[in-house]
Amino acid sequence: MKIIFFINIDFISRAFDALEELKYMKKTPSLLNFKLPINDDFESCLCALYILEGSRHGALVIQKKIKEYMPSNHQFYFFKTDINTFMKQWSFIVNAIESSNEDSQNQEKFINTVNLIYTSIQRFYDEYSTISTN
Repeated sequence: MKIIFFINIDFISRAFDALEELKYMKKTPSLLNFKLPINDDFESCLCALYILEGSRHGALVIQKKIKEYMPSNHQFYFFKTDINTFMKQWSFIVNAIESSNEDSQNQEKFINTVNLIYTSIQRFYDEYSTISTN
């Protein structure tokens, strides 16, 4: 899935890459339904992008360290994107957040929405961890 926003944010879903990573590790993916409790508007999408790409930004740092311990032929499917392309996309997101949060009311809404998404994801992981420990 590919989504292009009108402010030059090009977001490409990493779902297929995650599936390839699971297959490579000989893990069977489980199908779980998950819906974020946010509005279908630009601000909510921006919050979701901030979380998704920000988490990926942190994961790139972790991956750099993990590479030291993995065999040289190991492929990390989830991180195929070139770092320069990623940093360019991340700067678009940061600029969009800054321009949409010029007044304190928008900034507060952004922070609350990000917190709501994080809380929902935490609940999802908690529920998943209780059903996947067989």
